[in-house]
Amino acid sequence: MKFIASNLSINMFPKGNFQLIFDELNKEEFYAMSYDAYSCIGHKDIAELTNCAYNKEAVKLRIGDILFLVTIKNNKLNYYCIRVMESEHEITRNEELDDMEEYLWQ
Repeated sequence: MKFIASNLSINMFPKGNFQLIFDELNKEEFYAMSYDAYSCIGHKDIAELTNCAYNKEAVKLRIGDILFLVTIKNNKLNYYCIRVMESEHEITRNEELDDMEEYLWQ
């Protein structure tokens, strides 16, 4: 399933073996890829700016799901695609998310 969100939480991700594939998107790629995604944007301004539904529902991702993340930084919208993929070995969730958060907020 595809989701659009305006924040990232460790509680969104599954337990066990998985890996995260993280890509930065431009505006056109975001809209082309996320047109059929379910909006869980809990930030009213971002929902309005992206013409997506405002919805504070919590997201619980599973293997194969895609999360389109929209953030505002320096008064600019930033678009990301995060794929939750299978992995043969357990990956430390905190390590993966720490790397992603460091990239997002640098």
